[in-house]
Amino acid sequence: MACSAYNPQPADSVGRGRHSDGTVFCVYGFPFRLRTNHPRARRLFGRLYGHFLEPGATEMVTEAVLEQGRGWVSWALGEKTGSETDLSKAMWGLESVLCEAVIRSQQRSIAVHAAGIMTNDSVTLLVGRGGAEPAP
Repeated sequence: MACSAYNPQPADSVGRGRHSDGTVFCVYGFPFRLRTNHPRARRLFGRLYGHFLEPGATEMVTEAVLEQGRGWVSWALGEKTGSETDLSKAMWGLESVLCEAVIRSQQRSIAVHAAGIMTNDSVTLLVGRGGAEPAP
């Protein structure tokens, strides 16, 4: 699927989608459809990936699912799945496998991958190899 790499003006409608439709994002060539029944998760993913919206995508996309039930939140991306007791842990799990999938889809382009963890009084930056191979 050919998708745009980055949209500097994210759509205002991110986070207003329905669980049945899902919102399609394409992050550096990795297309996925977020399906969730949790409005807060939809908004947070929209803030995180809003610049990568791919409206109207009809070709093959990977389903990213985050669903809240009574006392649990489950997530899935392809064959990888998890179930947690709260939304933040489930979002962390889904976001981790999404990052891994994006990196795997662009091994020749992504050399370093980083994430920040912020608590009330400190910030930590986690950095690791992105898996990119040097050009021959």
